Order: sequence, then C-alpha cells, then structure tokens
Amino acid sequence: MTDEPTDAALAFDRFTLDTSDERLSGPDGPIQIGNKAYRVLRVFAESRGNLVTKDALFESVWDGTVVSESALTSVIKELRRALGDDSKTPRIITSVYGRGYRFIPEVRTATIAPKAISVAAPIAPAPPAQTAIADTQSTWASRRGVLVGGGLVAVSAAGAAAWTTGLLAPAAAANSVALIPFKNVGGDPEQAYFADGLSEEIRLELARNPALKVMGPASVSFAMKNGDIAKTLDVAKLLSGSVRRGGDVLRVSAELTDGKTGYTAWADTFDRPIDDVFAVQADIAKTVARVMSIEAGLPRSVAKGKDRGEGGTTSVAAYDHYLRGVAYYNDGSSETVMRAASAQLDAALAADPGYARAMSLQARLILDINAVYGTPAEFRANVSKALLLARAAVDKAPGDPIGSSILGFVLVQGLIDIRGADSFFRKAMQLAPGSAPAQSYFATYAAQMGRVAEAEAPMARALAIDPLNAWIQMSAVYVALLNRNWRALYASSAKALQLNPKIAIVNGLTGDALYANGEFARARAAYLAEPVELVRLTGLAIVAPKLGDQAAGEQAFAALIKKFPETSNYQQAQVLAQWGRSDDALTKLEAGHDVIDSGLASLYRDPMLDPLRKDARYFKLLKTVGFV
Repeated sequence: MTDEPTDAALAFDRFTLDTSDERLSGPDGPIQIGNKAYRVLRVFAESRGNLVTKDALFESVWDGTVVSESALTSVIKELRRALGDDSKTPRIITSVYGRGYRFIPEVRTATIAPKAISVAAPIAPAPPAQTAIADTQSTWASRRGVLVGGGLVAVSAAGAAAWTTGLLAPAAAANSVALIPFKNVGGDPEQAYFADGLSEEIRLELARNPALKVMGPASVSFAMKNGDIAKTLDVAKLLSGSVRRGGDVLRVSAELTDGKTGYTAWADTFDRPIDDVFAVQADIAKTVARVMSIEAGLPRSVAKGKDRGEGGTTSVAAYDHYLRGVAYYNDGSSETVMRAASAQLDAALAADPGYARAMSLQARLILDINAVYGTPAEFRANVSKALLLARAAVDKAPGDPIGSSILGFVLVQGLIDIRGADSFFRKAMQLAPGSAPAQSYFATYAAQMGRVAEAEAPMARALAIDPLNAWIQMSAVYVALLNRNWRALYASSAKALQLNPKIAIVNGLTGDALYANGEFARARAAYLAEPVELVRLTGLAIVAPKLGDQAAGEQAFAALIKKFPETSNYQQAQVLAQWGRSDDALTKLEAGHDVIDSGLASLYRDPMLDPLRKDARYFKLLKTVGFV
C-alpha cells in the first residue's frame, strides 16, 4: 500500500464524496447513504453542473434495468435528506421539470489520505428466523356476523391463503418487511381487484420464506407515510409496487425501500403474459428475499422459500374469478354485489373444482347473503350447502387455516353448534400463530364461551400482528365487551374509528360498554353514531328510558320490529331484558333459537342479558345451545 496522498474524492458545498470506498462525509463525519444514492450522487458530481436526464440515470445507475420513476424519486429524496437540501429552495440538487436534474454547487477534486487496512472479525450469521407470517385483512365482514357474532374477520383478496406461521420480534429486525398493497395503474379501475389480489399473493410467497418476517398493513395504510407504516409495524423494509394489465399482457413494477431512510434497495419491472402471473409472484418474492437476506447477513441456505401452500390453484382462470369474487365480497354494498361475488366463485370452482379457498369463501358467502337478504327459512335451507362446501374445503386442504376458521364460523353462525366449532377454531389458531385473523377468530370464540384468559392472549397477538387493521380492532372491541375489559374496549374502539370512521358495529358495542357503566348520555351518542340501523335502533331503545324518555325508547323498539320483523329476535330480547321484561325476552331468545339467530353466539356473556342470568329458562337455553 502506498503512503502517498491520492486524488480519489470529489468535494462540493460542505461535503466530500470519496470515490475509492463509496463514502460520503460531511462537517460532522461520515454520512450513511445507500449504494444507489451514492451512484446517483457521483453521476451528479461528475456532471459538473450539466443537465442529467432521468434516462441517463436509469442507464448508469440501474444498468439499463427498467424501473419505475418512483425508484429514482426515492433516491433523490434520500440524497436531499443526507445533504440537508430542500426541494423548494434547493442549493444542491434542482429538478428540471420533465427532463431530469442539475447539480448546483461547484465540484472540485480533493486529495485524501489513504486508509489504514484492518482485518475485521467475521460477522456471525443471524440465527434462522422464525417462520414468516402473512395475514389477511378484511374490508367487509358479514353483516349478520358483525351485528350479532362479534365481527368475526372475513377473508380478503387472495390473502386468505397467506395464513402462515411465525411472529414478529418485538423490535424491527433486518429481515422484516411489510407489503403495501400494489397500485392499479393504466386507467382501468375495473382491474383494481387484480392488483389487490396479486399483491396479497406476493406477500404469501414472501411469507413462505422462513428467513423473512412478513407483515402487511391494511389498505387504510395508504393514508400514512411509508416511514410511519414502518415504525408502526416495526419493520425494516417496505415492498410496494404497481400492476398494469392489458388483455393478456401483465406489467408488474416492484420496489423495496428502507423503512427509515426511504432509499431504494431494489426495484424492477416484469413484463409477462398473464399466464405467467404465478411465476411473476414467485420471481418478485425470490428477488426480495435474496436482497434482504444479503443485507441481513442471512446464510443462503435459509433464503429459499417453500412450495405454494394448500388451498390455492394453478388455474389462471380460476384465480381471476376468485379475485373478482373477493373484490365484490369486500365491497358488499348490496345484495346484487354480493350475489355477483357468489357467481364469480361459482365460476372459479367450475374452472378448478378442487380450489379449496374458493370453496371456503363461497361457504361464508352463502351464509352472509341468506342471513342479510333472505328469510329465516331460506337461511336454514342454505346452511347445509354452506356446511358441505366448508367441510369439502377442509378435506381438500387440511393445512389451510382459513378453511378451518370458516368451517368453525359456519358451525357457530349457521348451526349454533358452539362446542362443535371448538376444534376447528383451535386448529386454525395452531396452524397460523402469526395470522391476525386466525387469532381473532379463536379469541372471539373463546370470549363467547366465557374463557377470558384464553380469549385475551390470542386477541393481543392479533393486535400486535396487524395493528392497522380496523376489523381486527373491531373484533378486539367485541372480545373486550364480553370479557368486561372496559379499558381495552375503549382503546380498540378509538383505534378502529380512527382507521375507519365508517366501520360497522364499533359505535354500537362502545355504546353497550358505556351503558353497562352507567354513562347513559355518552352511550346514546355512541348509538346515534352507529351506521348499522339494526344496532342503532336497539341501542336507542335500550338507553332512552334511562335518560327519562320512555316514549323515545318505545318508538325505537317499534321501528326495530317493523324494519327487521324476522331477523331481530336477539336484539328484541336485549331491549326487553333491559326493560325488565324477562319472560318476554326469554321468549324472543327461544324464538331466535328456532330460526338459528346467530346472535345467540353472544348469549353467554352479553352484558345486555345480565338481568336473565338467574332464570331457569335462560340456563336451559344455555344448555341447549351448548355453552354449559
């Protein structure tokens, strides 16, 4: 090694860019930037004030690989942060609209001393990560299930398949990543369903890699900045992207960024025929895993993913129909929309009769449609069909936790078979300890059974896994109500409403808690804010007499009966119990049992039924349903 000074640095403003070891230094010492940021900065510095086009940067920094402009924008932002530059009043990097960038400061060659050579101790590889997680989020849940079953979380997008095992460590690890739902681009809003589904399937592929810890925020996270998402979810990296589908051609752009600095670790674009959609998902997942494994210092032996999980399909046609069905299901705005979802699932099963995930969702959908839009007789007639589908899904894919959870849901909501559902909810929770929905399903069931401790632990895990999911927070509100944990209820209620101000049932459940604690005025305000009329009328009928307005209570009760004559037995029982009419309330509960009113799932722990607890008829009904 020579001891002579070398000209291997470019100096500008207050900074020095060492070209011998890719290091940026400032007045206070070294400044850490990513490799792409260093390369862009070097191109700028060597341009000596000339215009640097975006194409030139893509060619020299990304070696000609086609990437989205957001990748370059992210690097520019990283550089501006590192250099203390402001895009509005730039002193170092200025944008030339539509063309590229220009480097403002004068650049000079600097002489630097050679570095001393030292031999570092080898870095021990990180221990193998726990099995990764991937969770589903729900943007719509069964109206009947939400109203009277505690908001059991439904499936969403293709993420129903992504229920794998493993939990995030308490602090962000270098191998932790969150997937932000990919954007639909190209001007065709009807293709949004495909972008949502594709991003969930990519997350599934990532989650099958035991070297990674994977989370996926709820879609509401689009309203948050990337840094806030990374901080909230405790992850090191964020994977985002876009999907453009035109006929049989698919273009998917993906970008992996650092959650703290925002710099781009990797970006690429995949142009493939639609028939290669599964290969695209696998390619993105494998590349992200490789990049993250290298950065985290993981041994290559654990950077390989597992095979695709149970319950899926290899048919692109079935997959496409399934994603369309899920999109309609998540909308859930009308009977027409819900029946359109069912038609798409029928088409998926016609294309692939063994598509277990489609069977499971169709089973849930049959109950939802008939519970909300059918008569009790129609509901009873269709329960057997739902049960056959749910059992077939579990037989076809016994290792898929969504199938077990939905079978448990069908047993509870469709047959009021409380004890029969136990093994399926428990199996789903054990199959997917890192799945927020699986944990939430079991927590809801345990709370309904009065098993307070058993309910609280999985509910806490669900909230830790997916804190940005309003529907998980809603389930936590229901579990807290049955467990009489008021502090937890108010906390989750506030969070759920912050994430989704229009979410169903949360205001109603909060009103129940306030009523149970004697805060009648606040309870009335919560009931008035409840968007679901069935719940709103029930709450107002209950609370009005406590505020000295019996007439208003009777008016709300009459409206409840008029608008929901066949599907409000349970809610009528709640009102009558609180009005002191225990015999009438029990008669309504017994009638509810005759028509399989799923509200009876709350029978054992509902605070509104407390006045009935010592009645022999109530105890007999508990035995009939299977609580005792």
